[in-house]
Amino acid sequence: KATMNTTKKTQGIPCSKSNLLKSLLFAIALAALAGNLMMLKKAAEQGHNKGGAAEQELGGKVNFTWNHHHQSPIIAYLTQGPAQACLKLKQRFQDLLLPAESYLFICHSYDEDCDGCIFQPKTSFAEGKNIIVKTLVNSTLEVWDRVKYVVSFDDDVPLYPGPFEHDDPNRYKESDPDSNDGWKPFHDLLLNQNTTHPFIKPQYPVDFKDKTTTYQTCTDENFWAIRKDHLHVVYPHSTIHSDFYWANAMRVFYLLHKCYPQAFQVVPDVRTHNYAHRYDTKGFAWGKIQEVALAQLEDGYPEIGPWEVGMYPDKQRCTVFGAPSLGLHPICHEVMLDRFQKWIDGQYNP
Repeated sequence: KATMNTTKKTQGIPCSKSNLLKSLLFAIALAALAGNLMMLKKAAEQGHNKGGAAEQELGGKVNFTWNHHHQSPIIAYLTQGPAQACLKLKQRFQDLLLPAESYLFICHSYDEDCDGCIFQPKTSFAEGKNIIVKTLVNSTLEVWDRVKYVVSFDDDVPLYPGPFEHDDPNRYKESDPDSNDGWKPFHDLLLNQNTTHPFIKPQYPVDFKDKTTTYQTCTDENFWAIRKDHLHVVYPHSTIHSDFYWANAMRVFYLLHKCYPQAFQVVPDVRTHNYAHRYDTKGFAWGKIQEVALAQLEDGYPEIGPWEVGMYPDKQRCTVFGAPSLGLHPICHEVMLDRFQKWIDGQYNP
């Protein structure tokens, strides 16, 4: 069961050369947490009329209202891969015997068409991610309104129950991608009304020393759960230099570092790791990936810059904390939500 730590929290604020501006923004952040909620409420009030069309059309306001007390919430699972992987995962969810009304599975196939798949060939990793997210957002209103968490994961990532053990000799070894043991516990965790944190990830081998719930800014994109009303923080993915597919994970790291430090809640209830890569990773220097990520940020988020090389760590690992920051900074929220809406409307091409 995921619990919230009551340790003193801090607020992430966009960087600025002016100390006075930083102080003012900090004061705004402290006073505007309620305002942040009001903005979401306003967005909800401007959302689609449920009595209208069955489909949420492009060009309509995305209704981001989120109610964790909903009697029948949905966990949306999104992934991409070859058609055979899509079919295999579809069968996995059926074998788990999860209540059919409690989950939605969307898979993008990039090699061939298959039953129940979204097939769009010759797409990059980032383009595929954007396709499945936009498919979810434009699902029927009845479905979208019930979505609680959106789980994005690599098709070959396993999920095991329980935390890593310090003396486990297999914690860094390749695992069985067909393991189903951790999926139902994780699904039940997300459905639990006490689970409300905006960003959740399973334990990774580098987190094995921590037996309790922790929080961190950086994360691997291979498995994360995002609360519906925070989807705009991560998506759409940038397609700039899409051959550097790790750049978007680093882009998210940088965004959170500035806008929502320690955002990811690392839960010890489940664990995962992923050391098999079907893409060529030779010659991928972290410095180059960092440059690409910063170029993506300058293109997509100039309002909350500056973005400078060397401002942040150049590795995926980062410090673990006992509590998250106060929440998404209201200035970041406004910029990100506007970008997300324009993308849905077809007015912005990432």
